[in-house]
Amino acid sequence: TGMVARGKSPAPLRATSGKSSRGRTPAKKSARMSPRSKSPPATRSKSTGRRANSPAPAAAARGGLAAREARRADREEIESLVLWKRPLDTLYHFGIVFVAFLASPVHAAMDRKNILVVGPIVMAMMALFIARLVEGPHLAPLQRLEHQFWYSMWWFGLGVASSVGLGTGAHTGTLFLFPHICAVVRTAENHKELDFDPTHNMFKIPPTLAESFQKLPASAGPFTVPTFWNLFFELLFPVIVWGVGTALGELPPYLVAYSHAKAGEQDEDYEELMAEAKKHKKQGQVDYSIMGMVSLMSDWMIDFLQNNGFWGVLLFSSYPNALFDMCGMCCGHAMMPMWKFLIAVSIGKGFIKAPMQGGLFVWVFSHGGKDTLIEFAKSVLNFFTPLPAMSKCGTVGMGAECTPGGIVLAVAALILTLHIRKMPKMMLMPLVLGVISVGFFGLSVASMLQDKMKLVEKMDQGLDKVLAFCESGGEQKVVETSLLAKMMSYLSPKALFGYFVVSLVLFFVFDTINKLAQGHAKEMQQYKKAKSQ
Repeated sequence: TGMVARGKSPAPLRATSGKSSRGRTPAKKSARMSPRSKSPPATRSKSTGRRANSPAPAAAARGGLAAREARRADREEIESLVLWKRPLDTLYHFGIVFVAFLASPVHAAMDRKNILVVGPIVMAMMALFIARLVEGPHLAPLQRLEHQFWYSMWWFGLGVASSVGLGTGAHTGTLFLFPHICAVVRTAENHKELDFDPTHNMFKIPPTLAESFQKLPASAGPFTVPTFWNLFFELLFPVIVWGVGTALGELPPYLVAYSHAKAGEQDEDYEELMAEAKKHKKQGQVDYSIMGMVSLMSDWMIDFLQNNGFWGVLLFSSYPNALFDMCGMCCGHAMMPMWKFLIAVSIGKGFIKAPMQGGLFVWVFSHGGKDTLIEFAKSVLNFFTPLPAMSKCGTVGMGAECTPGGIVLAVAALILTLHIRKMPKMMLMPLVLGVISVGFFGLSVASMLQDKMKLVEKMDQGLDKVLAFCESGGEQKVVETSLLAKMMSYLSPKALFGYFVVSLVLFFVFDTINKLAQGHAKEMQQYKKAKSQ
């Protein structure tokens, strides 16, 4: 009665009166302690589950280890497929790829679906070939057209060779394009006019330099005065064609990643790249070593590309970018349309970066540009004197007598770097400011050494040697015919430059053979694995 008065009914009392002090009902307790069961049901099921599943993690670990060992062995076998280790196997795989490359246009031409495109092209080529064999007034413009075609293909092919091969290109800008710009500029300034054809010293390895161009007849005048803009536009065509060729050379990493993504396969290179990026994000710390800076830059590039697409590709292709292969891999893995990727890279490399480089070298290789560059270098070193000097800032401009000091600027940039790196979403700015700080410090050291080592004067002498080297081409008259003179001619700067160019071209050829052979061998490995499964 007292319990009812406190608001509790008898039924709950009967239901709860049988509970033990631990809150279990007698029925549940008796079920747990039944003599028919050697252990509690829940405990037995758990222990049984452990006994049944206990070998699984060990077996999975052994299977994963075996798979990793197999992948490592396959990778080592592919990497050993090079000419200096396994020449016969390398040439065998390369031969298959090369024959397939030659056969693919033949198969495409013989396909009935392409007859409307291939037929007119074949007929036009036959007509041009026959026209070249017939004498007449049409022969001169036809030969000029043919020459311009091969001239364009030469620079386009050099552009492709410069960027193809996943970072192991032939660097044809340094070896061919920039010496050609120097030769044209020096020849024009020496002649005081553009009275020569700069397209007739091509197709040579190493490239010929100034005074080897074909001089135009006087009847072709009046000739253009070699101002900066006249020289720039004279050289703009090969510069753009070379730049577009470098854009086409960026397709291999894109196509490899795209094919893996389309087939649903795992791209090991891309997965390794993304794993490194995730690892750096989790750590949340910045490694200021050289490799750490490279990793930081690559992580920022990946994030920027994922957020900006076409415009990100255009930006990264508009300046000299040694990490651009990662851009192609990311775009291929994201399955960006090839025309979109190729247009962005062509605009960035062919119409922005290459013309800017061409204009810079036209300016530097001219005597006026060289003199301006030397004066600018002197002004920079005067401004970056180590200690501040502010006493005459009211009467003179910025310079040696009005400067905050290079060391002061370097320390300020370093302090700002250390402050910004703690702020969120500031992944790239510490890198940029760190590079600026190091640059300021280096300029301060150079300013201190200027009086003793004459750095600017040595720079001026070096540029004079480069310009003289560009003017050393053409047919040279043999003055000395002694054996010693002939032997020394093989050690001249021009001869050494030729050896350097030839060695790099041979390295590029060997590397291309190795890469194509390794790619085919990897495809054969994957085909055998798929067939065995």
